[in-house]
Amino acid sequence: MSAKGPESWWGDFALPRSGPIVWNIGPLALSIEALDAEWILNYRYDTLDDEEFDRCVVASPGTPLDAPFDTERFVGSRRSVVKVMPALADRSVVSRPEVPFQLLPGESIEIFIGTPLWFRIELPETGFKVWERPLSRPSDTWFGPSTQVGELCYATRTNARLRERNVPVRPFRAVTPVTLSNRASDAMLLERINLPVPLLSAYHTPHGNIWTNAIALERHEDGEMAELKIKPGPPASKQGAVLLCKARVESSSRMLRTLSSLLG
Repeated sequence: MSAKGPESWWGDFALPRSGPIVWNIGPLALSIEALDAEWILNYRYDTLDDEEFDRCVVASPGTPLDAPFDTERFVGSRRSVVKVMPALADRSVVSRPEVPFQLLPGESIEIFIGTPLWFRIELPETGFKVWERPLSRPSDTWFGPSTQVGELCYATRTNARLRERNVPVRPFRAVTPVTLSNRASDAMLLERINLPVPLLSAYHTPHGNIWTNAIALERHEDGEMAELKIKPGPPASKQGAVLLCKARVESSSRMLRTLSSLLG
């Protein structure tokens, strides 16, 4: 059996005795093989050309991965089913637009920012998290005014698209709608934006992207502080979307932060 499409790579998977289940999702290639009292998990990250970049294929049973790959073993009583789910990043993600821009005084815009998804394996009967890795490996970055003040984040690039219809369907990324409002008397430069991804939940509609809660960021008139709002539920245009995973960290839906902790 082979399945394709963004919504085909997660859910409950029966573990065949005739060979491994193999996932090829974006850069990640991964296989799980169930033996009598253990799982063998092999994985690697591939370098892909443009035509392969958005691959999303699951084969059960599939062809074992070619070396090189990393291997992990999980020992216990034999289970016939494994649960695979998407998850959002476990740190904040600093996203850098391909072309920085300035938001003029008194203006508001909505941009769409993609961040990497994680591949999570759970035990179906308990929900115990067995293993997780990013589908696309992000790099580390420090975000803050100094090396003593700030936080370790992931770094990614974004086109910061202004129209939802222009957002490509990517099986290994989640999309966050971000509304930026500039109430100050000067322009607001956006070179980097620090998205608090662990505070967000993930949602899905069939045959489309995975979406997070929408975020609203409003710069106050004094120019030094900003209000960050995390809107409950899926984005307004995605009502009826299915909840895939809850936020890793519970938090207030409204926070007041310094502008330097959100934008760079």
